[in-house]
Amino acid sequence: MTFLKEKKFVGIFFFVNFIAALRVFSEIAFLNYEFENSLYQILRFYLENDYYFLIGVFMVPALVSRFTRETYPPLLSLTAKLFPLILLAPWVDHFFAGHTEGYQNAEVTPGILLQVVLIISSVVFYTLFRTKNIFKAAAAGLCTYLMLWFFAMPEFIFSPQLNFASDTFLQFYYFIPFLIGATLFFRGNDPDSFEALKKNLRSWELLEGWVLAAAGALTVYIWGYRVHEVHVVHAATLIFLLVSIPAGGMPLGAAVAVSFTALSFAFTLGPEAFFLSIVALGLAFGGKVSGSFTKKLRGGAIAALAYLIAIHSSSYVPVAMDAAMAAWGVFFFICGFGRQALRTIS
Repeated sequence: MTFLKEKKFVGIFFFVNFIAALRVFSEIAFLNYEFENSLYQILRFYLENDYYFLIGVFMVPALVSRFTRETYPPLLSLTAKLFPLILLAPWVDHFFAGHTEGYQNAEVTPGILLQVVLIISSVVFYTLFRTKNIFKAAAAGLCTYLMLWFFAMPEFIFSPQLNFASDTFLQFYYFIPFLIGATLFFRGNDPDSFEALKKNLRSWELLEGWVLAAAGALTVYIWGYRVHEVHVVHAATLIFLLVSIPAGGMPLGAAVAVSFTALSFAFTLGPEAFFLSIVALGLAFGGKVSGSFTKKLRGGAIAALAYLIAIHSSSYVPVAMDAAMAAWGVFFFICGFGRQALRTIS
C-alpha cells in the first residue's frame, strides 16, 4: 500500500483551511448574516465550515478509493486540486441569482446546487472512467451525497436551534468526530502518526485531563462562582489533548491534527483558554528540549497552564485570580514536574 507522506497531509490540511477562509469571507461579503458584526462569531462560523470541508476533502477520496480500488494519496491530491470549486457558490448566488440571505442548513440555492452537482458528477464520472461500471459509479455518487448531506444536516442529532454559537454543537458534531476520523485516517495512510496517537492518547492522560478540569471547577465553585458544567467537559478534553502532545514525539501529521483540534476547543472556551493553550503548545513544540531537568520544567509548566485553563473555562463569568488560586497553580506545576520525573525514570 502506498502511504501518504506527512508533508503532503500537512500541505493539503492548510490548503483546505485557506480555501475555507476564502469561502467564509465570500459568504459574509456577499450574503447577510446576523452575526457578521461579531468577529468572535465569524471565527466560530469559520470553524464550522472548515471542519465540514476538512471531513469532505479527506473522506470523499476514501469513498472513491473503495469503489475504484485505487491508492488513496493520488485521489486525495486530485480532490484537493478540485477543492476551490466550493468558492463558486456564494459568487454565483450573489452575481447571477440575486440571493442575499445567508445559507441555512441543507438550503438549496443555484450556487449550492451547482456546487453539489459538480462534486457528485466528478465522483461519478471518475469512478465510471476507472471501473467502466455504471452501478459502482452511481453507488459512489450516492455515498458521497449522503455523507455530505449528513454533515450538513445536524438536525439529525441536535435541535434545529443549535448552531456554531452554542456550547455543544461544534465540539460534539465536528471536533470530536474529526479527531476520531483523523485517527482512523492515519491508521490506513500514515502508520507512524497512528502509532504516535495510540502511544500518546492514553488513559493516563485522559484521567489527568479530568482531574485538572475537576480541580479548576472545584476551585471556582469554592470561590463563589457558578460552574459551567458543559465547559468543564470541554476543558477536560482540551487538557487531555494538551498534556498528551509532549508525552512523546509526534510525527508532523498527528501533531497538526491534535493541535488544531485542541486550539478549536480552546477558542470556543474563550480568549484566556485560547491564549494559554497557545503557550502550552509552544512549550510542547518549541524545539528540541535537552536535559532531564528542562523536560521536567516543561511538564510542570504545561500542567499548571492546564489548571489555569480549567479555571478560566469553568465559570460563567470571568474569574478574578488571587493568591490562593495561584498557589494551587504552583501545586499542579509540582505535580506535572513529578509526573515527568516518573516518566523519565520509567
